[in-house]
Amino acid sequence: MDSLTQIVLGAAVGEAVLGRKVGNKAILWGAVAGTIPDLDVLSKYFVDEVTALEMHRGFSHSILFSLLFAPIFGFLIKKCERIFLSIFSVAMMSVFFLGQEEILGKGISITVLFLLGFGVYKLKPNREEITTWDWTKLMFLGLVTHPLLDAHTAWGTQLFWPFEYRVAYKNIFVVDPLYTLPFLIFVVLTMVQNRQSKKRRFYNTKGLVVSSVYMLLTIAFKGVSYFKFIDSLEEQEISYSEIRTRPTPMNSILWSANVETDDAYYVGMYSLLDDDNDIDFIRFEKNHEDLGKFAHEDKVQRLIKIARGWYTVKRIDENRIIYSDLRFGQIGSGKDKSFTFSYEICYDEKGELQLKESPKSFKDGGKLLQEMYSRLLGNK
Repeated sequence: MDSLTQIVLGAAVGEAVLGRKVGNKAILWGAVAGTIPDLDVLSKYFVDEVTALEMHRGFSHSILFSLLFAPIFGFLIKKCERIFLSIFSVAMMSVFFLGQEEILGKGISITVLFLLGFGVYKLKPNREEITTWDWTKLMFLGLVTHPLLDAHTAWGTQLFWPFEYRVAYKNIFVVDPLYTLPFLIFVVLTMVQNRQSKKRRFYNTKGLVVSSVYMLLTIAFKGVSYFKFIDSLEEQEISYSEIRTRPTPMNSILWSANVETDDAYYVGMYSLLDDDNDIDFIRFEKNHEDLGKFAHEDKVQRLIKIARGWYTVKRIDENRIIYSDLRFGQIGSGKDKSFTFSYEICYDEKGELQLKESPKSFKDGGKLLQEMYSRLLGNK
């Protein structure tokens, strides 16, 4: 899920564990715990692009990571809280700062870092009766609920690292306002209550319950859409070997299906608000044979492994191809649509393999959301 959602979940978990004893400090450290696993994105500044993709939602999103590091983090909070929070703040803001190309974005990052530094300065000392074990419990639950939530998205998590299998239920998009915003409101209401207030526990519990109920609803919606896709494929006499469904961006009403056949993939959409069950499937040729001389390259094989075989190839010329990962849909509008994760693969003048990810822009995302909203309402 997105960073805000993980912060909110971590904050609510922290409050449930230690809120009555330490008040908003529990929310602060719960939010920190809910953010730490996503610091794995910093790996892209130290390794190549394919390795960074392999590492994302790997070890840091595993149960083993939570077990190993919760006691360490719990000890650091107890013994040197300000130093630990300072290091975390710098690491987190590095993600935003390094990821921003615009001067404005970097300026905002510096401002937020300054505010976090001020928060560190104003941090009150820990109460003696709160033990290292108390902080360890908070950190473990904050760390482990992060990958448990991410497991519901299309990318999934390597929850049982070092085993390579990724848990991916694909029932919620990485950004879903209907999950996050009500949850956020309840957390804010919790924060403004006295730590001994019954309302504080009520609001926090309500946030956890409402978000969990919505998650269960998305699983039900996935089931409904799945059988609609199955029925439509049978009606159109499309023989297939596998089908995978997932929600489209920012909602749980419009669903997409990737369908595999012997030599092609079909992609279709179904909205729970559709007036009929007719689904228009678009065919994409696999063209796996067009990998040609690139097929034996290690990085290409690793990309194929990451995509779990759900990819297409488009040959530009003898020395250049476009590789597309089908699992995360398309971006753009009309004829300009392209798959969200596509790479131009070629050899440079020295004969070294080059991978260049297709650029994405906010403008493309805006066009996509406009189309999605119209289709969500049942307009075909």
